[in-house]
Amino acid sequence: MAPDRPLVFRRDGLLEAHGENLPAGAVEQILDTLMSTTHSESLDRDGRVVLVVSLETAGRIRVSASLAEGGMQASVRLINSEVTPYEQLGLPAKIAESVNARSGLVLVTSPGGHGKSTTLSAMLHAINTTRRAHVLALSERVEIIHSNHLSLVTQRQIGAHCVGWVQGVASARSLDADVVTIDELRTSATIESALAAAASGRLVLATMTAPSGMRAVDTLLARVAPDRQPAARSLLAKSIRAILFQRLLRSADGKGRVPACEVILGSVTLSRMIAEAKMQQLPGLMQQSRALGMQTFAEGVASLLQSGSVDADTAAPFITGGTKAPAERSGGSGAGATPSSGDDPRDSGSLRGQLGSLFKKKKKKKKR
Repeated sequence: MAPDRPLVFRRDGLLEAHGENLPAGAVEQILDTLMSTTHSESLDRDGRVVLVVSLETAGRIRVSASLAEGGMQASVRLINSEVTPYEQLGLPAKIAESVNARSGLVLVTSPGGHGKSTTLSAMLHAINTTRRAHVLALSERVEIIHSNHLSLVTQRQIGAHCVGWVQGVASARSLDADVVTIDELRTSATIESALAAAASGRLVLATMTAPSGMRAVDTLLARVAPDRQPAARSLLAKSIRAILFQRLLRSADGKGRVPACEVILGSVTLSRMIAEAKMQQLPGLMQQSRALGMQTFAEGVASLLQSGSVDADTAAPFITGGTKAPAERSGGSGAGATPSSGDDPRDSGSLRGQLGSLFKKKKKKKKR
């Protein structure tokens, strides 16, 4: 949403404009209805704010607002209220097996907006429904509420339930958590805390933005302070269980997106490569370990092409150029990696109507 422009929706990776241009002040009016005083203060101070709210017809949404040339702008992302089971996401079974580990680190990586959170949520759900464990789920914003099944799930929001990521991960010990999920590994301190937790006998599932699975290790270590990298490298080598890289590609029928995946499985050889900083040898290891379930990204795309899940035009840039992104962005829902049927009652029409109704609402007194 932006002033003097129509509402723009991204459906199945493509942008579509709808309706008339928004009048000046319209975005501010909508945000004023949704934001608390704390959110407004963050927006004024930082120039951006992200919040999760519930709308009557559209359900839970994530709103990212920012100051920009021409006025206030905002993007709205639908949040699936139900957890999509892992087996319905079209993801590799070998990665699903990794959540059965009792300790170590499983990394879920992708470019921004390609379903990492959905996959992490599905992994948490798999543990919740098959194991008796205490799961500590840490996130910047609690988007999907996980009810207790076989497991006890404790969801903590950074900034609301604990001061920061380091404190959140550290609480796993006092809470006696068996599994820790981390929304995003960004900072050196968070990464070091996650590695320490994984090495101490807990299973850590974490997402991270990365350009490919093969580069995930170097990307992660590059975020650690230089003087701390040797220790971090040692912990990572000892604790790595699996790395999943995924990118959402437009399906062949044009009705949704499907995940193309790269799979790297933990092994003695992989641990040695990490410890000795010889990740350039990883392609050879993956080629030798195909029978064990390892898969390059190009192989993942080729498999989708062979099954008819994607067409040749979509697959070609990835098969011929590794993980190079095509000129047209393929996917990016972030909030859901499952294919869309196009008849979801919370689709763009429903959301557009709900947002439109916000213009008619009277401003409410903001709450902290």
